[in-house]
Amino acid sequence: MTEVIKKGVLNLAMKNLHRTNGLFVLCSFFITIINLFIRDNIVIILIMSCEIGLYTLLIAKLGIIILKFCVAKYNDDPIRFKCWRYGLSFGLGLIIFLILSVIFTRLAGIFDDIFYTQRIIFFILFPNAYIIIVLVLHDYVIVRETKNLTDLKNYQLEIKKSEAENLLLKQQIQPHFLFNALSTLKVLYKTDQEKGEHYLLQLSDFLRVSISHNNEEMTTLKDEVSLCLNYLEMQKIRFGDSLIWELKVNESTLETTFLPSFSLQPLVENAIKHNHFTKQNPLLIAIRQNQDSIEITNNINTKEKIEFSTGIGLSNLSDRFLLLTGKEIIIKNDGNSFNVSLNLIKNENNNN
Repeated sequence: MTEVIKKGVLNLAMKNLHRTNGLFVLCSFFITIINLFIRDNIVIILIMSCEIGLYTLLIAKLGIIILKFCVAKYNDDPIRFKCWRYGLSFGLGLIIFLILSVIFTRLAGIFDDIFYTQRIIFFILFPNAYIIIVLVLHDYVIVRETKNLTDLKNYQLEIKKSEAENLLLKQQIQPHFLFNALSTLKVLYKTDQEKGEHYLLQLSDFLRVSISHNNEEMTTLKDEVSLCLNYLEMQKIRFGDSLIWELKVNESTLETTFLPSFSLQPLVENAIKHNHFTKQNPLLIAIRQNQDSIEITNNINTKEKIEFSTGIGLSNLSDRFLLLTGKEIIIKNDGNSFNVSLNLIKNENNNN
């Protein structure tokens, strides 16, 4: 391996290491039977097959024990880690092979047989080959588990990053709205104190509802529409008949579909902020549900001088919507009307 094993990876990989050992032992056992089947002595075949199977099992188990020992002792020193791991694996592997070879050779009664001489020549390379195979298989499992763990951590980091970005964007909404609301309240108290008091009551209701949803990433379509209408009522106090809106949504989906929190109100706020409108030429805002989406449309009569704006309303919504749903909002502007379409979410825990 090119690097020291990361902490925690070995424990996660242990199940796959044992599974790999089992498959290796079975393959070794059956291959040995096939290779020895050309011999006539069934007893020798069985005894030698048992020897190979037992040796393979011991080497595979020993490989895990040595790996755990080296990780515990030398995980911070790659050179010593490799030296101890390979040294113990080959050294103990050869000792185990010699012991088993003597025992099973005597059991088979072939100590003086010509087959024994051939067997010695062949098995000079056998233990080393098996040890190398075990080391390679174990390294493969560890590398794969390391990659899986790294991918999982990267995925978790992306989720945390998205959550942090979404929280930051949501935190921008309240100051952004409150600044504009207080500016409106200031104007109303200068021009019409009674309207100002009415506006203040609507504002307190709006803030109460919005704060109750402040920690939620998603809210029902019903709550979003309710919040938006509350805001429109506030603006109606200020603009009177200059502001007209219509709402067409499917009531059966109000409780079963979702949107990111504070999705509709910023769009309505942008329409009011960027357009000039009077009783003779009112601002028309339409909130319509279109199958699996909801659209906010307004006529365009752009102000020559736009009110001061922090400029985060639409871009904020666009960023949050992409983070939470993986989809972009659809914006259309033909010069006469401005339209924003948002996909409705059928499950608040699902981005589809």
